[in-house]
Amino acid sequence: MKNIFDVWRQFNTNQLNLKGPESVNWMKEVSRCTEEWSEESFPRGEYWKYISYGDLETTKLKQAVAKESANNVWLEDDQWIVYINDFSQINDIKSPSLFKGVSLRSHKDILESDHLKDKLLKLFSNSKKDENSLAKVPLSFLGLGLVLVVDNSVVVDKPIKFIFDLNHLQEKDNFAPFSIQVLMGEQSSANIFIETKAQELVGFSNIRIDMNLEAKAQLNLSLKEQGGSQSRTMIHNYIGLASEAKLNFIDLTLPGKWSRHNTVVSLNDPLAEARVNGVYLNNNDYFCDHHTEIKHMKERTTSFQDYKGILSGKAKAVFNGKVFIEKMAKKSSSEQINKNLMLSKKAEVNTKPELQIYNDDVKAAHGATIGKIDNEQLFYLQSRGFTKEQSWRALARAFVFEVLEDEPLQTKDFFVKDISSSLEYFEEL
Repeated sequence: MKNIFDVWRQFNTNQLNLKGPESVNWMKEVSRCTEEWSEESFPRGEYWKYISYGDLETTKLKQAVAKESANNVWLEDDQWIVYINDFSQINDIKSPSLFKGVSLRSHKDILESDHLKDKLLKLFSNSKKDENSLAKVPLSFLGLGLVLVVDNSVVVDKPIKFIFDLNHLQEKDNFAPFSIQVLMGEQSSANIFIETKAQELVGFSNIRIDMNLEAKAQLNLSLKEQGGSQSRTMIHNYIGLASEAKLNFIDLTLPGKWSRHNTVVSLNDPLAEARVNGVYLNNNDYFCDHHTEIKHMKERTTSFQDYKGILSGKAKAVFNGKVFIEKMAKKSSSEQINKNLMLSKKAEVNTKPELQIYNDDVKAAHGATIGKIDNEQLFYLQSRGFTKEQSWRALARAFVFEVLEDEPLQTKDFFVKDISSSLEYFEEL
């Protein structure tokens, strides 16, 4: 990954010039993880075999610089917006407190003196165990990141939305790394939205999200990515749950040239629960890839996965959902399903639900389906006055909206409009 390393080296040089030698003390805490990937190639192997990097490996990438740098935080429509469009220098967002007991912090702020330093470094250290070299990269650009801290027993009653805006960059062949760390205290609760806008991106964005939920914490996490005809986007999600913590995660990928989402959820203590659902929509000759890994590390942990995809044109998609149940995870329960709706004979999906179980005293189920629009349902709607096109579009929407059926209104609002708009460009062939 020499082209990415060249961008990192220039980034470090720029920061030293801007911030001075005093920046070295806190940057060196984590920048050493660059050693973990600087000599590595782009990932290969079993879990990457459908990836076609194309010219990404040889393109001379540049640090993404916005035409107008406007990282900011504001309250809008009863939710906090954290707007990020600067991927070139250490973040300077100043927001000590969004609500009482909730703060948005810089890496520098925490690593220099904060009592949360050890927790943050623990999240960073997890990257060294990862075989995915691209997941280590965003952490090396130390300072291109933010830390959201939710104190013990704090219930956040307004959603917090992070918006990555990649649509206003100066040049092509941009490289845009960024990371978010979320530290949720015991018995805390929050609703977090993360949106990536890359419709006009010409280049590669690489975003990492690390979250730690302490005992009895609850998190509703909604992730949405919108790509474009020249975008390449990779998002890495790492989420750890302590005892009785609960995660409800929905991951939406809308049409874009190239997309890869890696999600690892670790149920580290008894009675932790995770619900991880996803929707991917792709058309034209675009490619999207979802790899999930749910780790049941202790007894009586529970997980559920439901991923649904709709493909048209010559689009290609990959789903690989792996569930790992450790020896100590007796009485645990896991279920995963992947369903795909194909609107074209030329579309392609590769799906692989996967179980690795090392304890007999558990419940685990998995499955996958690939099919087309049901002709009987189509006939029924047409007999009620719908046209054929209206009928299959309605059935396609119903197919994916089922994932959102039990979600609160704010979550549905975050997804429904964009799903419907995207499906308007799909064709049944």
